[in-house]
Amino acid sequence: MKNQHKIKILDGAVGSLLQQKYPEFYEQRTWMNRILKEKPEKLYDLHLEYCKQGADIITSFTFKTNPIACQSLEESKKLVQIAVKECQKLKEIYKDIQIFGSNSPAEDCYQKERTLTKDELIYNHKNHIQFLYDCQVDCIFNETMSQLDELIIVCQICQDMNIPYIISIYFDNNLKILSGESVDDCVDTLLNKYKFKPICLSFNCVQKKDLLNLFLQSKKIFQQKSSKNINSENIKYGFYINCGGEDYTCNDFNYQIQPEELPIFYQQLIDLDIIEKQDILFLGSCCMSTPGHTLQLSKFFK
Repeated sequence: MKNQHKIKILDGAVGSLLQQKYPEFYEQRTWMNRILKEKPEKLYDLHLEYCKQGADIITSFTFKTNPIACQSLEESKKLVQIAVKECQKLKEIYKDIQIFGSNSPAEDCYQKERTLTKDELIYNHKNHIQFLYDCQVDCIFNETMSQLDELIIVCQICQDMNIPYIISIYFDNNLKILSGESVDDCVDTLLNKYKFKPICLSFNCVQKKDLLNLFLQSKKIFQQKSSKNINSENIKYGFYINCGGEDYTCNDFNYQIQPEELPIFYQQLIDLDIIEKQDILFLGSCCMSTPGHTLQLSKFFK
């Protein structure tokens, strides 16, 4: 009997596509936030294109709308409302679409050194998560997180608010997060020591080879079903890899992973028999991807 589990398809890159097409809106500190204020219809058009190509999940363009980036609580709230509104409008056409409210690191997502205090991190995330929640996103998408203290903070805030949330972790080619812990130890700390209960454990913006190495080398993350040392209660997985080159700081917007390659790579991971297909909540694509990548994922996995 055919497996009835349906993997959801997450949308792809938004910011890099907007930056490529509308470079005049780019600002270093706030990335493409200006487009939210001046041309929000351009954002809607891109979200709509992802829906047309088969996305089940749309991510709000709130990666840089947090209070620290905006340097203003009011500005942060206003931009979150605009960004989520452009997502909510999609439900007039695609009634079953889910909206994930993106909550990114308070500082640059590739920055190793911490400059903010714990109180500043809590202030930032508590407010940004509240703004997203007030806009009725389906869950809080804590993405590209790579500092253990910040991961603990966002998980605690979401659990205290009793709202569904996802943690999506970025790691380097040594299988370590930016604060220095191994991915294994990071996940063990979050799920076992602190007993956090995200609806999904995700990994994003990593290179294809590094995600494969994590699958092959992890001693804890992908052994949850058989291990007594990991909190495995109803944890699902999500993956959306970087489709650009290894230098994340350059402005080369050309993808290095062809759209047709992406579903084949994910199927190769599934074929390793390290995790069950029914344990995957979603698959998608991160930086430098296009709606074409979403189309290929949709055709392959639906």
